[in-house]
Amino acid sequence: MLQKMRSGAQSTIIKVVLFGLLMLAMLGLAFTDVQGMFRSGGAATGSTAVAEIGNSRISAAELDMLVQRNMRQPNIDEGTRRAIPLITLNQEVNARVYAQAAHDLGLVLDNKTAAAILKKDVLGPVAASAGISEKQALQGMLRNAGMSEQAFVGAFKNQVATDQLVRIINTPAQAPAQLVNDALKRRYELRRGEYFELTAADLGDALKTPPTDEELQSYYTSIAGSFLLPEYRDFSVLIIDRNALGLADNKPTAEEVESYYNENKDNFGAPEERRVEQIIAPDEATAQALLSKAQAGATLEAIAQQAETAEGAAADVVFATSTYRQSELDIELATPAFKAKANALVGPVETPLGWHIMKIVAITPARTPALSEMRAEIEKEIAEERGADTLYARATEIDEQVAAGQSLSDIAAQLKLQPVNYSGVTSEGTDKAGKPVDTKVAAFSKIVETAYTLDEGQVSSLAETSDGQFLLIETTKITPAQEQPFEAVRSEVTDSLRLKKMGELFDQRSAEITEKMQLGESFDAVAKRLGKRVSSTPLLKRSSTPAEAGMARGMLPALFSLDSVGQTTAVSGNEKVTILRLAERKIETPRDARQQDSAALRNTLNEALRNDILEQYRNHLFREYGVSINEDVVSRIYAPRSETESVE
Repeated sequence: MLQKMRSGAQSTIIKVVLFGLLMLAMLGLAFTDVQGMFRSGGAATGSTAVAEIGNSRISAAELDMLVQRNMRQPNIDEGTRRAIPLITLNQEVNARVYAQAAHDLGLVLDNKTAAAILKKDVLGPVAASAGISEKQALQGMLRNAGMSEQAFVGAFKNQVATDQLVRIINTPAQAPAQLVNDALKRRYELRRGEYFELTAADLGDALKTPPTDEELQSYYTSIAGSFLLPEYRDFSVLIIDRNALGLADNKPTAEEVESYYNENKDNFGAPEERRVEQIIAPDEATAQALLSKAQAGATLEAIAQQAETAEGAAADVVFATSTYRQSELDIELATPAFKAKANALVGPVETPLGWHIMKIVAITPARTPALSEMRAEIEKEIAEERGADTLYARATEIDEQVAAGQSLSDIAAQLKLQPVNYSGVTSEGTDKAGKPVDTKVAAFSKIVETAYTLDEGQVSSLAETSDGQFLLIETTKITPAQEQPFEAVRSEVTDSLRLKKMGELFDQRSAEITEKMQLGESFDAVAKRLGKRVSSTPLLKRSSTPAEAGMARGMLPALFSLDSVGQTTAVSGNEKVTILRLAERKIETPRDARQQDSAALRNTLNEALRNDILEQYRNHLFREYGVSINEDVVSRIYAPRSETESVE
């Protein structure tokens, strides 16, 4: 609970301010901290420009600071981890370009307005969700962002100005009515198909003659890569956590607990809460009339129920009841509601939702628990923090040992830990029998993925798991993928060759049928000559399921790929080919769905159009400000160790 109280304010503002989620041109990603996964290029790194925006530059040192900050975010997959540097660089370039454009257009936010927006839209909600004060929320954000308050507010001002710029650019973007109508027609187009099937029995004796050994051998040579035994790897995993390092027992003294309690007392208590009933009226006159009824003794709920049957403005009255902390109400409501006494009526008060009349039903006073109530939780919190701090310090030391070339076994011996060894594991995490490896190690799929990125004898950088453990992985043996002997896979090769010949024969027969139709023979006549029964589908939409269509999965897309009624196509299936004809097409838009679907389609098309306009504007700004990004430098600086060593 204590950790949540102190850190709960982090996520919202970090995502909003630092990573620009208000900007459509930026990406919102979650990152995890994997120490040393990317290695800087030494002293030369700081003087190397990774991007230029006119006369200004982004140095590799600046980029690395942002990369490391991003890597401290939780839950990242391996593919995203490798992309962090370039993603971060593009985010920073976008942020600077849009901020410069906003400044050049005069979209500059003054400090007073910025403070008001920051308080209302960020600090207030964050503080309320974490149960802390706005000041504590700001301090937590500054601490986690590693920024001064001045720099933080400056970044926020740039972000708000950028958001205003994006809104200005995107506001006029509206999809033409004809485009919406065409999209609506496409959604509700109905098609009916007719078809007949050719099976292996229709291919005559061509498949009855078994292939010779020479044919099989020759075919196997051409597809031997399809019958490889998978690559196997042996690897060891060293699991490092507080228990393994003997850091679990860090019980603080009574004096330390008391000091911690006194320093954090404001965070422990529950603030005052009030049970509030309220009715919301559409205008002040209606609200005053309803207040008079409440003052005469009627309950707010009864007043709202009476209004439901009324005509005119009173019919729009809404009743609501809930328990609030002061920070959870809009400032217009919070101030009078938390000044009033129990059972008092408050209002009318105007907000963007309407005119509010409130009754304070009950008051739960603020309460701070005594030290005796919090002692066990504080002891646990201090012990966990100490253990985590020591563990991170040891992890840094271990990562430096890995960078210095020490083996996993050497590190395990120093720590007096026993690695977990695995043998003959595929990249899918299965054993040589194709069964999942029996393991209770957390994040085993990530361990296998890492083991398959290492050279034989190479040790990974230290990786942190979501539950606070650190993992060290060493690939000890690599058994490359190998071709299987022909005799071991003869039956599979025979089946594969048969299917190949069948496909060729089906293609030949389909081409013959299509040619006959092009020469004037009708679809029905061809089916009758071949002794085939023509089947018909119901009228179908693009969104129909295969079950609704009564056809195989690939048939529906094929039906909607045809251009005109009477056109045919051949669709391959499981040892069969279906000859399909478009028999009927029409458009039926349900009257009750037209308005709703039209609005939804218009919104989707508008959003796509706005994104396209924003991308064009971004490209224009890149040209105007002379933006260049040196991806080669970034790739070289953040190359995995094996690549940098091979270059050296």
